[in-house]
Amino acid sequence: AASYEAAAPALRDAYGFGIWELGVALHASDGGAQRRTLVRVERDVSPSNPAYEALEILTFDTIMMNGVRKTERLAMALIDGVWRVATLDIEAVAEE
Repeated sequence: AASYEAAAPALRDAYGFGIWELGVALHASDGGAQRRTLVRVERDVSPSNPAYEALEILTFDTIMMNGVRKTERLAMALIDGVWRVATLDIEAVAEE
């Protein structure tokens, strides 16, 4: 509940607490992250949402506890001097 309350208002407006809980449960079903490696940071100093002072998209290569590799993209919005989660996308990495 605390992580949901700390998220950007636009994220909370788009996704109710029930959807947030479902996402947390799905992420936890992989056993959580064993290792995250930051692979890219993209900064947008003029985001389209006027409530955001800045926006950073962090991309991680993540290995879950169950061994599955995923790409996590976390968008962080600067709102009133505080960084808040704006979006989180998680994708399984296709095995080669």
